[in-house]
Amino acid sequence: MSVIKTLTLGTRQVPALCLGTWAWGDKHVWDYQEDRDYKNLQQTWKACEELGLSFFDTAEIYGYGESERIIGKLLKDSSEGYRKKVVIATKYLPFPHPGNWFFFRPAIVNALKKSLERLGVDQVELYQIHGATSLPFHTYEAQGQQLAECQKSGMAKQVGVSNFNKDELIKMYDVLKKHGVQLASNQVEFSLLRTLPEDSGLFAAMKERNIALLACKSSALPLLLSAYT
Repeated sequence: MSVIKTLTLGTRQVPALCLGTWAWGDKHVWDYQEDRDYKNLQQTWKACEELGLSFFDTAEIYGYGESERIIGKLLKDSSEGYRKKVVIATKYLPFPHPGNWFFFRPAIVNALKKSLERLGVDQVELYQIHGATSLPFHTYEAQGQQLAECQKSGMAKQVGVSNFNKDELIKMYDVLKKHGVQLASNQVEFSLLRTLPEDSGLFAAMKERNIALLACKSSALPLLLSAYT
């Protein structure tokens, strides 16, 4: 078994490599077919266990919850030792979609409860807002209050955001700080071909506030955690 390096995410140590699971169960973009693909995912999961890769990133919108259900099923069938090592990050999509219709207030806490049910766990390591939104009534304060509650309730060990630019990140960081919660991470697309997060000053703002970078689409690996050391 290889040893996966750990890096700092917020106040905790997590595996430096994370496997993205957008394609798991997604029929519309990735043409997932259970009778054809599930056995492959079982083999992938087993390979991750053998390699010591235990960090998985999913979202409620991936396959409209199917990605989370698949992870929950694979987790249930895993050895007790591996189940204890698995680290899960998932995300809330701040837009109306099947299973998450809302209009007057964010549904972040309830969405996390549904994700936990699909995953078959009581707690995830990281719960993220999938993107910033300017929908009426969905202010940063309203979203930040519910995101903070996800951590304070114990349903998420840490909270983060995804696809936030510099200004959006700072606004959410400030709101969470008022609620006594540290913003742990921001998941953004970053590679040698896409350097906007660095050029825009986003990275500098994150480093100043001790916010970790979850870099997606950075290489052949779906997700690479970069931390400031």
